[in-house]
Amino acid sequence: MTRLVNHSEMTPEEIIDCSHMAMAIVEICAGVADNIDDLRGKQSIDHIGGNLSMVLKSAYRFMEPVHDALETVQARQRRATIKAA
Repeated sequence: MTRLVNHSEMTPEEIIDCSHMAMAIVEICAGVADNIDDLRGKQSIDHIGGNLSMVLKSAYRFMEPVHDALETVQARQRRATIKAA
């Protein structure tokens, strides 16, 4: 799985946008999963499962830089706290 963007090059707005896109993907997948019985007979379950897997992996990729950015901020805060003590 590759990175979309290096977190250190992202603006706070881009980080938030990644989080929102990931949340939207997860919400779509949850809706599909809730209604999967309605889709039976129209598409194969394998096809539906493969598509859900693909978009959930996309959501995961969107969240990677978000988590990296948060961990970087947290590490900086810890270093600042240690220096202040």
